[in-house]
Amino acid sequence: MSLACSFRFHQCGASLLDFLHSSKTFVNVSVASNYVKLCGRLETPDFEEKILAAYAHVKRISPADIYDMGTAENLIAGLYRTSRWEECLKLLDIIEFTGRPSPTALSYVITGAFAHDHPSTALRLLKQLSTLHGTFGPAEMAFTAWFAYAKSKGLPTVMEMLTFTRDYEWFIPLEVARDLKAWFEKEQGWMAKFTTLSPRGECAACSEYMKPITITRDEFEKLRENFVKSVIEGTDVFLHTNPAELKRYRDFVEKNAPFDLVVDGLNVAYFQNSSNHDGRSLARQLLTVTEHLLHVRGKRILILGRMHMKRWPKSEMSRLSSLASLFFAENMSQDDPFILYAALYSGLGCNFLSGDLMRDHRFKLAVKDVELRKTFLKWQRTHQMQLFKVYGDHSASLKAPMKYSTVTQWTESSIHVPYLSGLPLGLHELPPSWLCLTKKLPNN
Repeated sequence: MSLACSFRFHQCGASLLDFLHSSKTFVNVSVASNYVKLCGRLETPDFEEKILAAYAHVKRISPADIYDMGTAENLIAGLYRTSRWEECLKLLDIIEFTGRPSPTALSYVITGAFAHDHPSTALRLLKQLSTLHGTFGPAEMAFTAWFAYAKSKGLPTVMEMLTFTRDYEWFIPLEVARDLKAWFEKEQGWMAKFTTLSPRGECAACSEYMKPITITRDEFEKLRENFVKSVIEGTDVFLHTNPAELKRYRDFVEKNAPFDLVVDGLNVAYFQNSSNHDGRSLARQLLTVTEHLLHVRGKRILILGRMHMKRWPKSEMSRLSSLASLFFAENMSQDDPFILYAALYSGLGCNFLSGDLMRDHRFKLAVKDVELRKTFLKWQRTHQMQLFKVYGDHSASLKAPMKYSTVTQWTESSIHVPYLSGLPLGLHELPPSWLCLTKKLPNN
């Protein structure tokens, strides 16, 4: 039944259920709940009748309403489309008893709430989604229902939706962006274009600049103070390092900081060399990038590596040590927290070079304080550099940190909305695609 549900083969699922009944085989809760979910994907006029009939069968099997998380989410996936959608709220409570609702489960109920004209419930669940899952926004169906409700109420409600997406750093999907574009053109008389931004944040359609990302001194100090306790030490320091090594590293940073740039040594060495384990070529690539950074930027650099890198050729490693400070962590230690610690300790003027997205560290900060996660994300986006290509002539190209805010923003005459185009996302999962909405001038 789960396979029929995955491929939306309702006829196959219904046939299987008929067979089980005719053969007097017991239909368990798992099979029955998956059929509820399958019926929830029907587009026929009798979809609600089928959903409620399947749901009634589940209730007969389990009259005490005690379900595991998977079963509860399957029921939500059908019920949210019916007149009994509010029972989904009880099912969310059941899920919360043993865990936390997934973004998908919450999106089903948010969709049902908007579709049945209960915006207060939908907005409460949207806030819950942000609290539980951060910048992981609602599913496309929820965005679609949200905009359908908003445009039925008019421009102020549409702007409330856009304000929400700005505040929670969510990106609308492509189909909703298309609907938003068409609505502003037809109902508001605005000009609307899909566009991109320059590295400095200039809109290619209207030439306006996006707002810069700003981090206050107080925000940064709070982030720096909480980072070691929340991320490096956490509940178990041995998950990342050991107390002796942590002290050795902190003493090293305090003695040699501030740095202008902290480099993930292994990440740079293996860039474009993932299958090459020759120490000389790895060391030469790291040396090439370091020389390029010093030549182009003139930065004071810390390179963080692993103990096994000491076995790389002495000529290259000696040259490297003359150009930058080196610290080698144990081979089993996680180097990402060390990179972030040195960059944060060095202050707002320090960037770091790494291809890691640091999702795990953002999550650990979010557990402690949602605002800390937001500050970390702003800091990461404005301070993380990415290696783009290493050339044969001993030069390299890098992607500079982002300086403009990638959230919905507006002025008196324009609105700019970032959206998900469906293409794979780059560093920090920020979409390069924007919708530019501008008021027409009186003579237009």
